[in-house]
Amino acid sequence: MRRFGCGWIRQNIPALVSAVALMLVLVGCAKRPSKTERVVPPAPERFSLRAGALRPPEKGVYQGAFPDLPKGDLQNIASNVRAMERLTGKNLTWVQFENDWAESTEFPWQAVDEILKMGRIPYIRILPRSRTDQNLGADPVYTMENFLKGYFDDVLRQWAALAKTVDQPIIIEFAPEVNGNWYPWNGQWNGGAETAQYGDPQLADGPERFRDVYRRVIDIFKTARADKVTWVFHVDSQPQPKEEWNQMAHYYPGDEYIDWIGVSVFGAQVPGDYWNSFTAVLDNTYNELVSISPLKPVAIVEFATIEHPSDVMGKARWIQEALFSLQAGWYPHVRAISYWHERSWTGDPAQNLRVDSSLNALDAYRNGIQNDFFIGDAFFMKQEQTGEAGAPSP
Repeated sequence: MRRFGCGWIRQNIPALVSAVALMLVLVGCAKRPSKTERVVPPAPERFSLRAGALRPPEKGVYQGAFPDLPKGDLQNIASNVRAMERLTGKNLTWVQFENDWAESTEFPWQAVDEILKMGRIPYIRILPRSRTDQNLGADPVYTMENFLKGYFDDVLRQWAALAKTVDQPIIIEFAPEVNGNWYPWNGQWNGGAETAQYGDPQLADGPERFRDVYRRVIDIFKTARADKVTWVFHVDSQPQPKEEWNQMAHYYPGDEYIDWIGVSVFGAQVPGDYWNSFTAVLDNTYNELVSISPLKPVAIVEFATIEHPSDVMGKARWIQEALFSLQAGWYPHVRAISYWHERSWTGDPAQNLRVDSSLNALDAYRNGIQNDFFIGDAFFMKQEQTGEAGAPSP
């Protein structure tokens, strides 16, 4: 999720005004695809997965969430999970939380243990950075080049060793929303479009460095035989910068490394954002997303919006459309969703993304996911299976 601080907004007021004016012109000319015009690749009969990975349901989608966990506040993770499940009336498949290296590089034992005790899957978002704020450019410590030099291999080996001892399935994503320059691991801050300073001279150095770093991370886990980790490659549906070298596929580590492809699909995040529907955002990126690997299941690992500034039913309709579009099969590769259930990070009550930011929004979400299409129980590939999704583990 991209977050815009007040300083960033003040510095970019002229650009924002120009962008808004252009956007108003483009909106008048834009034509969204109708259901009959929407042409998307069909899902494969069988998804390609590694042994031990989270298996996509044959029908329906898993439903997880980030249950409103402020930075560093993992003490109350169990109570937050229970509170969200009471709100929505349905158990979560997984529970997302952040492991922000600006605060600690240690394996998050307490959070993992609490989530497993509840019978949910821990979903760990590793944020390799030394500063917690976004939109700060390159990180002074955790550059992709420094990862490639092996400076953090010891940290990763400790992580992998502890992940192995958990001996239960967990999900990890390393450096989420990589195609967004609000994060320091984006290619812009690690070589950008330059091609002569690293690796293949035909490939942009920024994305290529990230690809090789993620491979390095997973190889360390493989060496440690931490085999019960499901790996997610997480991109954003609204990339920045909008350049050819920043395309999603350029960052992809490869099918032999990744189990699921994750994507963030947000509507308006702050007051004043243009109001986009869920399908308008996903339609613009879905085919590119699936083309990364047609054999991998897709998870919408973050989705949410704030309340509409003038329409009391705006957020409720946004949620209803999102859930309906998935049930209707408009996006057949999508086999999991995860709501970003968070209050404002600026203190502005109008910036509330939670499902209960209004009774209308809560009713829309709660009623929608009661359908059996939205699944709480998870299935994993049997250890003896390789390559393709088969029967769920007992």
